[in-house]
Amino acid sequence: MSNTNPGLATRAAEVLLGRFRAGECPLGHKLPGQTTLALAIAVVRSTLREAIRELAGHGVLESSRAPASS
Repeated sequence: MSNTNPGLATRAAEVLLGRFRAGECPLGHKLPGQTTLALAIAVVRSTLREAIRELAGHGVLESSRAPASS
């Protein structure tokens, strides 16, 4: 069970999508880090992660993990 508010995650996804459409994150570029992005749209990181999952599920984003540092 998730501790995020599904409505809030959907609204965060809409805010992100609006920013993408406005050209703030050009196509094919890496997004800012989760902490930075969460602060920019005024949500907690768990809500941001849910919003990213939602957008990835709709094919808007491709989500990948950063390589582990050695």
